[in-house]
Amino acid sequence: MNKSPQQAIFDACFLFCKNITSNTFDYLPESDTEYPFIHVGEYISNDVQNTDLIGTVTLLIGVWANRTQRKKADEIGIKIHDKALNLKEAYGYNTNLIDYSVNSITDTSTNAVLTHLVIEAKFMFTRKE
Repeated sequence: MNKSPQQAIFDACFLFCKNITSNTFDYLPESDTEYPFIHVGEYISNDVQNTDLIGTVTLLIGVWANRTQRKKADEIGIKIHDKALNLKEAYGYNTNLIDYSVNSITDTSTNAVLTHLVIEAKFMFTRKE
């Protein structure tokens, strides 16, 4: 099956997040979903001009937890980092984590105060020959 590099990296990251916790989604789940959970979300892609062989994909991953689960959210974030760092291949593409940042936000948009980690994982990719 042929996949774009964006979809290949998304699918590989979704799979390793699912291995961290089965509470992993590619959409924001209903408000009654148990915390903590992972949301593998949007991506930003930059391809080198005139080729589809080289580029970067920045994937946004959210870890949501109750405010009392801040430590658990951090532990999940560390596991995501370690898995992303070790991701060297994704569905026909060589991959390499080149940047990783975490922004911790206190979210008060619901009745409960939540901890939201916004993770930006930037991968370089090349198509395998």
